Amino acid sequence: MDPRPTNLTHKYGMSTEPMPLEPNISANYFEQEREKVFTHSWMNIGRTYDIPNPGDYLVKTIDVLRTSVLIVRGRDHKIRAFHNMCRHRGNKLTAPGIEMGSAKGFSCAFHGWTYDPEGNLVVVPDEAEFFDFDKCDNGLAPIECDTWEGFIFIAKAPKESLQSWLGEFYDRFEGYFDTPDYVRVSYYRAEVNANWKVVLDAFVEAYHAPFLHGGAYPDQLSWEDNRFAHLLGAEMFERHRVLSIEGNPDHDPSPIEKHLLKYSDQVFTLLANPEKSKGLPKGINPTRDDKWAFDINVIFPNFYIASMSVMPLVTYHFWPVAVDRTVWQTEHYMFAAKNAGELLAQQYSKVFARDVQREDLITLENTQSVLASGAFTTMPLSDQEVAVRHGYKVVEEMLR
Repeated sequence: MDPRPTNLTHKYGMSTEPMPLEPNISANYFEQEREKVFTHSWMNIGRTYDIPNPGDYLVKTIDVLRTSVLIVRGRDHKIRAFHNMCRHRGNKLTAPGIEMGSAKGFSCAFHGWTYDPEGNLVVVPDEAEFFDFDKCDNGLAPIECDTWEGFIFIAKAPKESLQSWLGEFYDRFEGYFDTPDYVRVSYYRAEVNANWKVVLDAFVEAYHAPFLHGGAYPDQLSWEDNRFAHLLGAEMFERHRVLSIEGNPDHDPSPIEKHLLKYSDQVFTLLANPEKSKGLPKGINPTRDDKWAFDINVIFPNFYIASMSVMPLVTYHFWPVAVDRTVWQTEHYMFAAKNAGELLAQQYSKVFARDVQREDLITLENTQSVLASGAFTTMPLSDQEVAVRHGYKVVEEMLR
């Protein structure tokens, strides 16, 4: 008997009808998402380990919120978020192109107004010329900010706490991601001319693996016993979703993989490796299946964490810019290489992973370019694409 889950769409109470295309092509629909989804959602914007010391900061442009966000670790070590906007005439406080740094304060290049790392206005040149003016009333405009598992989240106008928003995800990992031991080995970014959901959908099913990735890994995710890369497990929560992906236990590593595996177990082969999840929190290989290769954890609306047997952490962000434009980002984290062999394995893995991700992106602009043709108005989804369907369901519920 096949132990893989079936009838997932029915299990989670979702319709099996074809999904409408309008959410991916309608400018009006996108504006509703901006106001009713992204304005109230908690979104990841970085890791706490990116800003370890007082005065360290991150800068992130969030087009869908029409703002730039400044995240700063204060002198009290607390992480705060602000609109990156001087309270005088609205100039950005950071120079163009700056994404992170460290500063004792932030001075506007326009008129010299200066703020401390806690967002307080501390210097106003020629202050006596302003009318009924109090610096205490003119600090930086705050944005709600909180942390979870070493990740920094912000929300423009949240309706609930971060813990409530994360719901079932909140205690699944028990510190697994919240560690300084992970080293970021790569960061890739692409501007894709496609709707943010079209881009995200490409990463939340394995049905495409035998076809789109057939050259990169011909038998790791699909083989005689699992020709179409059926899911090992799936959980659909109120907002978020988890998929567990099966790896071929009989995969014969390529010559270069065999060579690198002599020096490191951090080699991007997508081998089934359940040993890597033994003793780890329930969120890592939740199926506890011997054929486990990796998990896809999607935190609604636009954040994705892959926990893998070959890399401890891979993250994706899908940032909406317009109805047909998205900024896609990915970061790969591994344990620091201790010798030349491990470093070589690390370099191979990050480049191989990048090339596979480029394959994931390759169809999306072609897809978006014809969605509005009117040739058809819906798309049929299989049970293996349950996470795609679930994402549209959650958006629809927030738009009501």
